[in-house]
Amino acid sequence: MKKTILDCNVLISAALTKGVCRSVVSWVLENHILVLSEDIVFEYAEVARREKFKAYWEDLEKMVMDLCSAGKFFTPRFSSFTLKDKSDEKYLALAQSAQADFFVTGNLKHFPEVVYGCTCVYSPASFQENMMS
Repeated sequence: MKKTILDCNVLISAALTKGVCRSVVSWVLENHILVLSEDIVFEYAEVARREKFKAYWEDLEKMVMDLCSAGKFFTPRFSSFTLKDKSDEKYLALAQSAQADFFVTGNLKHFPEVVYGCTCVYSPASFQENMMS
């Protein structure tokens, strides 16, 4: 079974609006192994509790809990890749440690390569178009 990592921005979009991100999250949960780490779940929870999302706190909290229940946790060891935004490197460290097949992010500019090791990077729309059809 394929392994997929979801960037925090995909989770937030999925909880706030119906559309591509919500479809991607649902599809991944049904068809792939969702790859998680403690650091990434912490980021999900921290971003979800931001004041600007106050109206959605309940939905976001439920989504984080659902993802934790459905996902498989890995302990990232290191990343041999460097990014401009060092806070994003935790996703690549997890991808390497879990040997994830896919990483879905709404911030492709933060991940300039198409492939990092064995992990292909997709936007939600390209993932939906290429992997879900």
